[in-house]
Parts: sequence; C-alpha cells; structure tokens
Amino acid sequence: MKLLKKCVKLIMGFLNAMQEDCVAAYAAQTAYFIMLSFFPFIILLVTLIQYTSLTPENIYRVAQVLFPPSMDTFIQGLIDEVYSRTAVTISLSAIMTAWSAGKGFMGLIQGMNMIYNVEERRNYIILRLQSALYTVVFVVAIILSLVVLVFGNSLHKVAVEYAPILTYVTEIILRLKGIVAIGILAVLFMVLYRFVPNRKVRLFRQAPGALFSAVCWYVFSIVFSLYVEYSPGLINMYGSLTTIVLVMLWLYFCMYIILIGAEINSYFEDQFRRVSYYRRMLKEQKREQQREQQNKTENT
Repeated sequence: MKLLKKCVKLIMGFLNAMQEDCVAAYAAQTAYFIMLSFFPFIILLVTLIQYTSLTPENIYRVAQVLFPPSMDTFIQGLIDEVYSRTAVTISLSAIMTAWSAGKGFMGLIQGMNMIYNVEERRNYIILRLQSALYTVVFVVAIILSLVVLVFGNSLHKVAVEYAPILTYVTEIILRLKGIVAIGILAVLFMVLYRFVPNRKVRLFRQAPGALFSAVCWYVFSIVFSLYVEYSPGLINMYGSLTTIVLVMLWLYFCMYIILIGAEINSYFEDQFRRVSYYRRMLKEQKREQQREQQNKTENT
C-alpha cells in the first residue's frame, strides 16, 4: 500500500512538473515552426541527396511511400527542379534553407531550457547556427536511412559476396529493424538532450528519457500510420487540408514525446539529487551521534 502511494505521488509530481514547464505549449510551438520550415527542409534534403548514388527515380519512389498521392506532382516537380540547378545555386539555397529550417529547433531549445530550469545565455547568432547544424545532422541521418531503405537488400548481397563474415550480422539487422530503429533514435535523443539545452551533463545520464522517447516515437509512428490508413473519414472531414492536418498532428505528438523524455530526465535527476542529499544528511547525523557517544564515554 505504501509503495502504491509513493508511485501515485511520484506520477502526480511528474504531471505537475510537466504542467509547470508548459510542455504542451512548447511542443505546439516547435511543431508550428517545424511545419513552417517543412518545405525548405524538403528542398535541402533533396539538394543533399543528389550528391549520393540515389537517382531521381529512387527518391520519387520513396516519396510516393512517404507522402500522400495528392502531393505526387509537387514532389516530382521539386525533385526535377533541384536536380537541374547549378552547384552555386544549390550551395546558396542549401545555406539559406538550413538557416530557415533551424527555426524549428529554436522552440525545442526554449522548451528544454524551461524543463531543465536553465537560463539561455548563449548568443542568438550562435543559437541559430547551432539550430541549423542540428537540422543538417538530422538531414544526414535521413539520407543514410533512405540509402539503407532503397539499397538494403543490395548491401546485404554485397556483404554476402565480398564479406561472408558479415552475412549473419546483416541478416540480424534486417530482421530486427524495429530494435535497430529504436537504438538509433535513442542515441540521437541522448545527443539531443545533452547538447540542446544550455547545461553541462554526462551523455549517458540522458539514457532513461532517450530510451523512453525512442520507444514511444517508434510505437506512435506505427499506430499513427495504421490510424491514417484505416480512417478514410479523415479525408472527408478535412478535404484538401488533410495532409497539413496530419503532418501537424504527427509533429506535435513527436515533439511532445521528445519533451516528455527531457522532463523524465530532469524530474528524476531532481529526485535522485534529493535522495542523495537526504542520505548525506542522515550519514552526517549518525556521525555526530557517534561522536557524542564517544565523547560521553571518554568523559565517564
């Protein structure tokens, strides 16, 4: 019974901390700015992808899976336009797009600073540059994911032919895509919780919140995709705005999950800090009592 009361008290304290830190508001703010920079982000993504071995046909085939049919014409025109640009134009547009897309991370930085109860003392220009850098890092991660998705089986055949010792490893990776995806997300979130807020902390101390966010992100994405697939009424409800509404909902809940992970790290760090403080106080009290007893015995 006491254990149940402690669990309830812990959960209620965590929910109150989320409310005080305005997690829902910062998640909505981040999702909004990311949505504003969504198309510049796509332009940057396609711009960088053309320097890989992926062809426009490969990208378009993946885009047909990722985006609804109503956006096929727009995506195809965007891919053709980016591939027809010159190197100078691509470089300038990539820099401007990275700067614009970095606005989405500003809301995430503000939310994490609020959760970890730290003041933002970094220069605004430095923050914007860091946000653009984070955006590029995520773009590179997406490019690597696309390469694996498109050429996953080909890579497995190459490993079998030229490095038979890796055959077993590649087969395990292909079979355990979910676990591998969760592991990659957990590492990304640990890095995010370590470097985004304005504080210094050990990387592996962010593991609990990062693992929670990675599992929830993966499960939510699956559930959300199933909900969209088997809910044809959404198209009738929102009409031509269905894509925008779905993207906004997905972004909001994903940002909410990331901030919940940060809240978990912050809340339990405070709890462990209090426990360690009370333990030190108890040890000091016991030492003082032992000293008093020793003094009494010596006096007698």
